[in-house]
Amino acid sequence: MQVGLFLSSIEAIRNSFGDQSALNLDNIVDFGMILYTFVLGLEMDPYVILKSPSRHTILAYASLISTIALTTAITPWLPYGANDTNIITLTTTLSLTLSGTGSHVLTRLITDLKIGKSDIGKLAIMAGVHSDMMAMLILSIGFVFLPLARFSDARDVIKLVVKMALTLLLQVVVAAKLSPYFLDWVNNENPEGRPLKGSHFVLSMAFMAVICSCAAWFGYSPFLSSFMAGLFLPTEGRISKWAISKLNKLLSLLFYPLFCFWVGLSIEFTEFHASQPDTWERLFTLLLIVAVGKVVGTVIGGILLGFRWPELAAIGLLLMAKGHFQIYFVVHALRVSRISSYYTKIS
Repeated sequence: MQVGLFLSSIEAIRNSFGDQSALNLDNIVDFGMILYTFVLGLEMDPYVILKSPSRHTILAYASLISTIALTTAITPWLPYGANDTNIITLTTTLSLTLSGTGSHVLTRLITDLKIGKSDIGKLAIMAGVHSDMMAMLILSIGFVFLPLARFSDARDVIKLVVKMALTLLLQVVVAAKLSPYFLDWVNNENPEGRPLKGSHFVLSMAFMAVICSCAAWFGYSPFLSSFMAGLFLPTEGRISKWAISKLNKLLSLLFYPLFCFWVGLSIEFTEFHASQPDTWERLFTLLLIVAVGKVVGTVIGGILLGFRWPELAAIGLLLMAKGHFQIYFVVHALRVSRISSYYTKIS
């Protein structure tokens, strides 16, 4: 990230990207984010929601609820959105973005700290994954009822909401109920230890691509659509494990470095306005919301389970980690003028 921000801040490099080059880079990053959210969902188990709450799910829910409540109470008083941005949409999406946890980044951080095998490390990883899944799931459902498209006629909004809701429901049903039969057949025809048949491989990839994109054809977000498809597709089996392994490797080698450069290229440092106190007020308010929300929620939930508060505070701080999707979501909102990069006083 630091290298990407440094290179993209160099004037000569920024000027070398014309409109077409910048558009091509945007399209590449958008496609990479679709793959990222698909793998993210594929690595999660949505059916854990239906089971009795365990220790890590209680910590995840407590941190989510406290952060969402704190964000909802504070952010409407600060002008983060553009002039025509709906305050309900802004507050909802911002609260879910702040309450979520970048599970990939958290896992890497805990591994680098060499606490992955400890009880606190395992608990933090599981709580982070569940927190990430719930924030993404609520955001995916909420997008249906709070679409980003602007309409002057309420009937057009209702038509879009109904259309997206039906197609998303169809996508989930196909991914959860019908895809296991197809993938089980492919897995049985290609047992472990034998080369994967090319025709079955192409058919499986095409099947997954159709499931990921069918809701996006009707106005739904392609990134959230791929997440919902991956979330409800079977995780077990040769095809799913192959997709997780190969796509994660592709993302690590190509997408993440390019993504960091794209983030730096999308940021205009001249609009930061460091001399204005309101700039720092908005920045540190967001950091304070995440820190207080995560720590307080985790401590309250953990004390009810009988944990000691110092370990709970450490888990809360770890759950503050944000991932690639949260960063992309913010930059994308700035790109489509849903949030403002500068402070405007409300008269």
